[in-house]
Amino acid sequence: MTRLIQKPAFFLAIILSCTLAFGQKNYFEKAKKSHNIDTAVFYGEKQLKLATQKKDSLLIIDAICFLSGKYSIKGRYAMAQKLAEQGLSYAIVKKTPSLKGKLYLELGHINKLKESYAQALNYYIKAHKLFEKSSSWGELLRCKVGLAEYYRRLGKFKPANEYIQSAFDLYKEKKIADTSLLVRIYNRAAAIDNESGTNTKSVISKSKKALMLAQRSGDRYAAAVSMNELGFTYKNLKKNDSCEYYYKEAEKVWFSIGADREAMNAMNNRAMFYAHNNYPKSTTDKLYADMVLIVNDKKIDYALSDAYSYFHREYTNRGDLKNALKFFSLYHNSVVERLRSENDIEIINITEQYESEKAKKEVRRISGDLSTSREALKLKNAENKRMYFFITVLVLLIGAIVFLLIRINKANRELQNRNREKDALIQEIHHRVKNNLQFISSLVNMQMNSSSNEAEIHSLSDASRRIKAMALVHEMLYNQKDAEGIGIKQYLEELIASLNDVVNSEKISIRFKMHLSEMNFNVSSAIALGMITSELVSNSMKHAFQGIEKPEIEITLEKTVTKEVVFRAKDNGRGMHEIITGKKTLGMRLIDIFSRQLKGKYSVKNNQGCEYEIKFALK
Repeated sequence: MTRLIQKPAFFLAIILSCTLAFGQKNYFEKAKKSHNIDTAVFYGEKQLKLATQKKDSLLIIDAICFLSGKYSIKGRYAMAQKLAEQGLSYAIVKKTPSLKGKLYLELGHINKLKESYAQALNYYIKAHKLFEKSSSWGELLRCKVGLAEYYRRLGKFKPANEYIQSAFDLYKEKKIADTSLLVRIYNRAAAIDNESGTNTKSVISKSKKALMLAQRSGDRYAAAVSMNELGFTYKNLKKNDSCEYYYKEAEKVWFSIGADREAMNAMNNRAMFYAHNNYPKSTTDKLYADMVLIVNDKKIDYALSDAYSYFHREYTNRGDLKNALKFFSLYHNSVVERLRSENDIEIINITEQYESEKAKKEVRRISGDLSTSREALKLKNAENKRMYFFITVLVLLIGAIVFLLIRINKANRELQNRNREKDALIQEIHHRVKNNLQFISSLVNMQMNSSSNEAEIHSLSDASRRIKAMALVHEMLYNQKDAEGIGIKQYLEELIASLNDVVNSEKISIRFKMHLSEMNFNVSSAIALGMITSELVSNSMKHAFQGIEKPEIEITLEKTVTKEVVFRAKDNGRGMHEIITGKKTLGMRLIDIFSRQLKGKYSVKNNQGCEYEIKFALK
């Protein structure tokens, strides 16, 4: 009877093991063969879960590399980086150079897409050395292609060409029979040639070669990459029909496989192509509107700054200031949200890393304490039980006191470190915001320099001036050592000096009477007062002093006995035309908006010149 029971159980165990092994293999095959990225992620996550349950380290690392690549395509960089960094902690990775190199390579790709270029290069170089050391030729080739793409993104075409040529040579020398790798080489070679201004025939030849290989191997993602590159090439050649065809085909393929971000990039390329080639406004408007609709409906993690910027320009040109201001606000919010997202990801990563290290130290400390206690217990049991009792009580009391003192001291040090880290992170955020605002200002200036439309140049000049006023606040926050706010006196002095250099193009000799009290403002209040000052002073410089022999601008900022702040700006010019006519220009609207933001009572009147006054409570 016992034998009859045991044999079926034995066979059942074999069948179950085979089923698990087959299922494990099947998940990976389904993930790799799937043409839809979301489906591939679904099966890849199942594969990782199953491999983790079975504690199969090799399969875990394969699943991590596969998933981190797919997460990157979907724009989920934080998840991809966290997964790859977890892979580095496995013992088998520390012992195997090729596995460590694969994870370094994934981290290089992720940081390149995040535009953290210094970290990306560090990971790429580490991976390159490990692959050379372990003779992992296929992975080394991937690394070379990644480095070529890295330098292409930075506009350094010489090293980009060297790495892509090195990849071609390695593919031939080692006879690597991997079509997907060859497709990537041709695709990146075409992109480098395209952007470096190489013969367009070479670009088209390489792109079509990559497209043919990708279609033959069923790699639809790579095929769409080739189509998008061909669209870009034909755009430069002014072959509009071919350009439009390939951009549309790239969109269709990327949407069909779930690569929504790439599809949106292709749509954006097509929209810019329409805008720059005198297509009907209705065609460009519809395409940008479709982009906004798709992103919002599908909740795609894609920045619509180009679309919002386009609509802002169009409504400005059409004289529809309400919609122009609306889309400028959407554009500004999209830029700020992207910066905030990047900073949030970095803060989360730093915090998780810090907490992980702290937890590991705590576990090691507790493990050491337990080990010591066990040894002490064994030794004491060999001695007199009574003596053990009293000594143990005494030791425990002393240990508790010492432990509490150590914990208090450690907690104090950790609080100090956290405060320093917080201050450093806040300063870094202000530095990045300042840099990005300066970058946006530079883009606006480039657009202004390339324009011949006086109205557009005037609008862009005002936009640049307003951006610089905001950037100056973040620059001051970055440079100061304490975080008690903005020194408003220094800020207004620097702002007015900047306006005199930029706005006063005719170099009118203006006398500034500055009566500014020392006060600290928070960021939002400083920006609001700075924008009001910028609008008033620039308006005076441009329009107030025609025919005035001794132009003067008087700026007063003081705190009353009731702790109310009074700000006054007055010139001795011809007065403000808008006050007489009752017409509200964009400048007057902005003054109204930021005055309301300060929650103050303000007035603008002509009193032997334009005089503005606001009273508000300092927060």
